[in-house]
Amino acid sequence: PFFNNTFDNGLYGYGLCVGYAPKEEREFCIVVNQGSTTNQVQVAYRNAFTATRYTRNSGWIKTNINLRTSFDRGVGYSGSGANANANIATCTLDNGSCLVFVQYNGDIDVYSTDNASTWKLIAQNIVGRFTDFDDNRYAVYSQLQCAASGNFVKVSWCRLVTSSYTVSFNVFGEIVEQTYTSNGYVVTTMTSSDRGLTWQ
Repeated sequence: PFFNNTFDNGLYGYGLCVGYAPKEEREFCIVVNQGSTTNQVQVAYRNAFTATRYTRNSGWIKTNINLRTSFDRGVGYSGSGANANANIATCTLDNGSCLVFVQYNGDIDVYSTDNASTWKLIAQNIVGRFTDFDDNRYAVYSQLQCAASGNFVKVSWCRLVTSSYTVSFNVFGEIVEQTYTSNGYVVTTMTSSDRGLTWQ
């Protein structure tokens, strides 16, 4: 549903995710759309069963949601435009509602929607509030994923971890130390037993 020229200033949309809202029988796509407005996502949705698939827009309806003006939240990092590190994920609950997870300022916010176009913020900063990560504000996340079964919801992501170690060498009788730094990703998961309100 997203042609390049549908975004502000013709910019590419990051953080693409897709979902299905059974209460309204809507399939939907979400991307970051912030060429001239930061903290904005664009949602495209259509009826999954009656969409006109053989027209130019194939029945997609598009709407923008500005997370800053609507919820005083954002996407990516505060004060700057999102980039390829922007992460959005969605899953469908058994009651027909959908959860949308958005990475913001090194943390994750959780939104709920019944129709893809109207969102409600139900939990913010779930990493910082429910874990003991002391560096989450500056963490780099990727591969944000989520799944639901009954009241239980699981969210997972890859988290960049930097480690340093020092090696000592004996060079012609003199001890020389060399410090090395390595980067790696750690898969992190959190679980909610109440449809996304609280996490552990």
